[in-house]
Amino acid sequence: MFQVDSIIQKVISEIRSSNAIAIIGAGVSFGTGMPLTGQLPPLLWMTYDEHPDLKKELAGLIGVNSTTSKSLIGDDWNHISKAFELITTNNSARKTFQAAFSLLDAERSLRRSYTHEAIARLAHNGIIEKIVSLNWDTLIEKSWKRLYGTDINDHKMVLHKPHGDALIPDQTWILPHEPGYIPIEILEFLQDMCKERPRTLIIIGYSEKDDIVVKNLIAPLQERWRVIRIGPEATGKNDIPLPAEQVLPLLADSLCIETTGWRHLTFSSQRDIASAIAGHRLSPSDVVSCPRLPQVKIASRNLEISNFVDISGMPGCGKSITAYQVAYDYLQSGWEVLLAEGDKESEELLLKSASNLMLKTVLVVDDAQIYSNSFLPRLIALSSTFLKIIITSTKQIYDNPEKILISNSAAVQTLRNSYLERRDEVLPIVRSFDDLIGERYLDIPIERRIEEAGKAESPWHFNFILRGGWQKANDELMVLRDLNGADLLLVSISIKQFLNLDAPMSLEGLDLVVKYYKKDNDWLQSNLDILRKRNLLLSGNHIRTPHIRFASVVINRFFEYASDTEIDLTISFMQQLMLSVETPLQGISWLLNEIRFIDKLRYDKYTVISDSVWNSIIERCWVTDMMERRNAAFVLNALARTRVNGNEKLIEHLPILAQWIEKANDKSAYALANLVNDIYNHSYEAAEKLVSLISPMNLASRLNEARVEGAYSWGHLLGRIRLCANDQWCEQFKTSINQECLKTLITNMSGEDIEGMSKLITEVASYDHEFAFQLLDNGFPIISNALNNRPLDTWRELQDINWRLLGHIPGFLRQEKPNSKQKQYSKKIAQSLPIQKISSDLSQSRQRDWERYAHFLGEWLKEVDKRIYLKIINCLDIEKLNRMTDGLWSSPPRELRLLLITLSANSDHEPAKTLLMKHESEINVADPILVTICPEAIAGLVIRGGNVNLFGHNGHNWGLIAMVIMNLKKISESVYRKVMEDNSIQIISAISKLQSIDCDDLIIFLNTLEKEDFPVLIDLMSNINVDEAEYHWSLRLSEKAPSKRTVAALVSYASMCPDKVGELARKLEKRIPNKFKVRD
Repeated sequence: MFQVDSIIQKVISEIRSSNAIAIIGAGVSFGTGMPLTGQLPPLLWMTYDEHPDLKKELAGLIGVNSTTSKSLIGDDWNHISKAFELITTNNSARKTFQAAFSLLDAERSLRRSYTHEAIARLAHNGIIEKIVSLNWDTLIEKSWKRLYGTDINDHKMVLHKPHGDALIPDQTWILPHEPGYIPIEILEFLQDMCKERPRTLIIIGYSEKDDIVVKNLIAPLQERWRVIRIGPEATGKNDIPLPAEQVLPLLADSLCIETTGWRHLTFSSQRDIASAIAGHRLSPSDVVSCPRLPQVKIASRNLEISNFVDISGMPGCGKSITAYQVAYDYLQSGWEVLLAEGDKESEELLLKSASNLMLKTVLVVDDAQIYSNSFLPRLIALSSTFLKIIITSTKQIYDNPEKILISNSAAVQTLRNSYLERRDEVLPIVRSFDDLIGERYLDIPIERRIEEAGKAESPWHFNFILRGGWQKANDELMVLRDLNGADLLLVSISIKQFLNLDAPMSLEGLDLVVKYYKKDNDWLQSNLDILRKRNLLLSGNHIRTPHIRFASVVINRFFEYASDTEIDLTISFMQQLMLSVETPLQGISWLLNEIRFIDKLRYDKYTVISDSVWNSIIERCWVTDMMERRNAAFVLNALARTRVNGNEKLIEHLPILAQWIEKANDKSAYALANLVNDIYNHSYEAAEKLVSLISPMNLASRLNEARVEGAYSWGHLLGRIRLCANDQWCEQFKTSINQECLKTLITNMSGEDIEGMSKLITEVASYDHEFAFQLLDNGFPIISNALNNRPLDTWRELQDINWRLLGHIPGFLRQEKPNSKQKQYSKKIAQSLPIQKISSDLSQSRQRDWERYAHFLGEWLKEVDKRIYLKIINCLDIEKLNRMTDGLWSSPPRELRLLLITLSANSDHEPAKTLLMKHESEINVADPILVTICPEAIAGLVIRGGNVNLFGHNGHNWGLIAMVIMNLKKISESVYRKVMEDNSIQIISAISKLQSIDCDDLIIFLNTLEKEDFPVLIDLMSNINVDEAEYHWSLRLSEKAPSKRTVAALVSYASMCPDKVGELARKLEKRIPNKFKVRD
């Protein structure tokens, strides 16, 4: 062994002095699982199995009759050689064999090979100048790529593979039975090297059995250079008789100069955008998924011209990812990328390593502010056309007039635009953090959250808002509580954030925190550092949490676990801030509304608003001027809710409130309406007195001055006043309105003001119905235009008009039918709808839109003008809409069921039926809607083992359930019985726990079942819970006629049942009025 070590040291010295040329054979790759020639037959067997005609031909050549390629070829070298020879005559078979090997190579090359990494390191350092690999595998290339990120031949031709390349399986390879081949270009290049100076020839893992390779390649070099063979069979004087995997790493470790302090970035492992959204520090693994800021192009251009670029910005602005993306682009062009990983102590090593680089390289120095002021100028001095340098920093550390500054606002807008374009990719990621985001009806649309995030202060802040980062506030508080009581500081900052209307507080403002919690400045500074390190404060000298909703969670959660002492101190802190005249009134209302539902603060144990605080704040409100009156009204509204007798205190000041209302304006009207509403809910008499103190003429005069932006607020105020105004007051108000002023107001509105228009016109109608229609006439051109631009949203914004003015209230709320005038105007609105646009919009609509379309088209338009409704449905692109439903059919959600109802245009339920049938095989659970649309398909589902939930749409919809069971019974008796059996427990429970809402149409179900299957009805009744039935049926007997009639029917059927059910029936029958009893 000593002799081998001595030889290795001698070889190291030899190679260090002369460099080397390497010839690589199959033995190098064998240890990684690559086959030698003797292991190739299975690939041959597979190839011939894929080509039976060729197999037949081979059988004839070797005179063997066999059914399988394995038995035909076996491991006989003569047969193997003939098999390879025959493959060369068949291009398709050759491709099959080479493709199979390429697949094997792709699997094996995923494994790390220290042997091939050593070869790559030696080549990268220029120790091995040329590699001639006689192997097909890609282990050397993959090792180079793994280490350096580039391709081995990007800089110059280092690796030659004359026998074939697994990366190019369509190329003609040299197969094992063929003589070797060395292209003339390689031989001529090596001859030129011989003329320059001697090198060392290293032969690794090669048997040298191929005469052509030995004669043309090895022999000429061996005559002139020292030759070293590495392998267990090597026997020469200077050879190393050890496996390559033992020797090559030793050679590399001894000969290679490492780039100390720098790490190669290969960008090989890339993450999706989830890491950025999660708020993780962005790294080289995010260059592909992260949107590119405009500064990437600017930095790339500057780097090309100046050879270095300096990128600066605040923490979280995106400067690091910008640098990495610029570097990544260079890597794609064959440049290596190195990232500085040193510190001030390693600056000299960093400079030394950078000065020794031999290949085209980009250096990245991220967070350069950590280095000394002299380091960067010295490093930049090394830059050249072959050495590019990228610097990022959070402050000015180098005098560079061309410094690239990353604007937070521009970066945020880039994210906003990119995420909107990638909404389908972003949605499931955001939903994994915040399940309120989604496609369902009441979900928050991802677009809305992205727009909200678009107002962020930085890219990090953008992603915090996007993912709803405030939901982690609870976890953070628990951590902070164990970190020097930092939760006390965070809750104080959160309280101040509310009082400041989400504006930050100054560092000086924290002095009050120190005072009230009896802490010192060391506590304050150490906890500020903790909060900043955990990204719980936005950057900068001004202090606030990442989002007002984060502050909200902090406040609410803190009072759940805080000690009595901490709560008392925090309340004192709040009171002191609320009493300060510098605290805006609106901020006080924000905070009071925020803490309103905190349990510990709702009871007498803790008094946030003491008498002195109440009196101080309320007196401040009474003396506000008109500009501040809106905020004062909000504060009074919030104050009144902090006490049981809060509104009583306000009622003592009715004359002042009346004066405020008389002088209402666009800004104060909404807040004043809330005050009127609270007083009305507390005492109708007090509200009536309040209105009587208001001059209708003065209020009308203020209304005449209303502007477009105040329309909704004025409508809200007029509606609240109408609740408690007498007829005389209303008449005086009506006659005092300047109708021309309101008509002008309506005429000046745009399509963005429809909701305000609808609210104002509807509330005016409560005073003057005819005039409201005149206003509607004035606004109709605006409404029509808005319907053409955004029909669904505009129709929703017209809800007040549609429901209250035009009488199209949803059926379950409707007390009377619309009159002819209302119908006529509704039809006028319907006829202004853009048929093609609505069809197009619906065809590409998403899940969350379908319930709104059901109300818009399936309910309102179908009733108002069925002809237009049918035109819209007939113009739909069903294939496009079908794609929008993908993945929803296993157990169709409510929104999909409502879509099907919307598409059930006629008695044949088309095109809903066609859409459903496209997904028949995907459905596992059906509901009454699906059964109604296509009972045959759902019967097939039941036969296949699927389920029908009779209560799966709107719960106890007994009329619909009755229709469903009739349809199923007509199709298949067995299916009907299976469905009834599966739903029997729910049916029995619903009957036992009879609710008022069931009494509208349960009789329909009972009568249907009596007619279709009376024994099943009696069986269901016989299994009711007697105790529950007695309790609930008795309650229903105290209600109105429909409830009494339903109980009477149930008692009638129960009387036919045995035992306790029959006894219950006889007991309750005595309490049923005669007119409701069921007669035989």
